[in-house]
Amino acid sequence: MRKRIVLLSVAILLISVGMLTARQKRDGDGPQRMMRMLELTESQESQILDLKLDHEKQILPLRTELKELRTQMKMELIAEKFNENKVSKLIDQMSNLQKEIHIKRVIHQRAVRDILTEEQRKKFDLHILSRGDKWGGHFKHARHGQRPMRD
Repeated sequence: MRKRIVLLSVAILLISVGMLTARQKRDGDGPQRMMRMLELTESQESQILDLKLDHEKQILPLRTELKELRTQMKMELIAEKFNENKVSKLIDQMSNLQKEIHIKRVIHQRAVRDILTEEQRKKFDLHILSRGDKWGGHFKHARHGQRPMRD
């Protein structure tokens, strides 16, 4: 009898997790969900996709450079001879790139907002304000030992 109860509980748990996962996939992630919530016209969708493409073209080389700097930092950390000046310069370069990426992201979000109607802007603004400490950025804060995740 206990085995049946345990098996039934496990089955219910697995079904619940499966339903939740399917629901999350159906709802999409943040940007797609946001576009549906705003009920965009075809013209607005097209303009926003153009902005997104342009934004990604601007950000990609910066992300690539940032990744290279992170690799250099790792190499400095494991080097036999520690070079504090080089590490400091790498940190400065990474900070500058992160700042540039963040500025471009905010400018992109504002450009998207400018395409919206007054009613859509209200929904957009409420979404931005409800994001808590993320305040419209694209990174979730990572716990120790984890990488930040993009929305």
